[in-house]
Amino acid sequence: MVDAVNRLSGATGPDKGVPKHPVTQKPVVPESEAKDTVQISERARAAKQVENYVQFVKNLPDVRAERVKAAREDVDKDTLLTEEATEDLASRVVRALTNL
Repeated sequence: MVDAVNRLSGATGPDKGVPKHPVTQKPVVPESEAKDTVQISERARAAKQVENYVQFVKNLPDVRAERVKAAREDVDKDTLLTEEATEDLASRVVRALTNL
């Protein structure tokens, strides 16, 4: 078949019968021996990690200035940081960090 392709495509020279650009047949590797691999560079891994962080930040709820102001006023009045509120905040932080 390779010879037929070479003849049809004019790959043989007119003078000596030497192919100009001969078609060669590559050895066939059995499918059981063929292995495809993918290598991901450190730069690509870092880019993916940054992309994940950006997506995480985009999914965070919006900061509402009026709630921040009210919380600051409560902190100033010592009405926000009760022991119960502090424990609740600490447990929420731990849950948020373990769900990343």
